Amino acid sequence: MQKKAKYAIVWCLAVAIASLCGCSDQKRLARRLSEADRVIVMDRHDSSFTMELTAEEAKKLVQAISMAREESPFTEATAPLRMEFFKGSNLIGGLNVARTGNPEIGMFGVDGVLYSDKTGTLETLGHKFSQEQAARKVTNRIGP
Repeated sequence: MQKKAKYAIVWCLAVAIASLCGCSDQKRLARRLSEADRVIVMDRHDSSFTMELTAEEAKKLVQAISMAREESPFTEATAPLRMEFFKGSNLIGGLNVARTGNPEIGMFGVDGVLYSDKTGTLETLGHKFSQEQAARKVTNRIGP
């Protein structure tokens, strides 16, 4: 009887430990990305312009990643933006960011699974990037 009780206790402990470690992929990613001290946003098709996020924007972005919801595997989205996270000079992770729907919802993929940001953070940063990129193109024009 004591042997069965020991096995039951060991099994319960194993289940408890497994449940504590059972974070979703995007939560593990968010935890790793939270160590970044710099985040760069760029157009995946035109890397001539990049935008660095403020510390507050980076913090909100990591929170949005951790709170994102898994989308249907049938959802389609294009990913025009790339966000790269650095700790010092080391790249610690990156995301391709997509927009889809009306209103537009920011999305990203982790290990082949698409997640949507319901906080609006990805969409806000995407709009900011687009505005700054357009403003730079206007100031870089030559002539009248």
